Amino acid sequence: MRYLIFLIMFFSLAIVSEAEELVDWYDLTQREGLYYKEKQEIPFTGEATGQMRGRLIDGLFEGSWVFYHRNGELGLEGVYLNGKREGFWKFYHDTGQRKYEGNYRDGRKHGSWKFFTYDGELLEEGDYRHGHKDGPWVAYHYFGQPRVEGDYRDGKEEGLWVSYHYNGQIRKNGAFKNGLKEGLWVTYHEDGNLRAQGKYIKGQREGYWDFYHKDGTIDPISAMYKEGVKID
Repeated sequence: MRYLIFLIMFFSLAIVSEAEELVDWYDLTQREGLYYKEKQEIPFTGEATGQMRGRLIDGLFEGSWVFYHRNGELGLEGVYLNGKREGFWKFYHDTGQRKYEGNYRDGRKHGSWKFFTYDGELLEEGDYRHGHKDGPWVAYHYFGQPRVEGDYRDGKEEGLWVSYHYNGQIRKNGAFKNGLKEGLWVTYHEDGNLRAQGKYIKGQREGYWDFYHKDGTIDPISAMYKEGVKID
């Protein structure tokens, strides 16, 4: 009986020891979606250390993970569930500034996301649904001025979109249908005066387009276009 108890304790300790094994990240190799120690045929279970740090179970990432840039700055942090990213994740530039952050569900972007420039300014923000942009999105100039805004549907632009000059004046506006420009589009000079207007059909310019100088007078290039001369 004592011998049986000893065997049970021995194998239990062996399992725990194996589960807690430490290995340098660069000593792991990926094969068919699973991670192994070099020259091993059984997927690795244990802790990875070094540039990538976290736990693996049967060759899959599990729980909290972090990555460090070569200069030692934190590169990313988040949680895996059965080898897939889950919940809120943060990514960083090698300066330590935020790069982007948002939510995952079952390994795909899902929910609110924000993206940042190299020096930490907000670049764009919006929602994902099952890995595709879906819903309102806004991109920014420096100092928080809106640059572009509109809606996505299943990863493609849909409906009215507007872009802006640095001074806040509208640069262009028009509609998308299934990711392609459709219908009337109008562009403006920085002072708000018309620059050009015309129609798109399935992403291609169609028919006559008018172009204007900053003083509001029509540009001769409009006549050239109406005569059938290709201008772009």
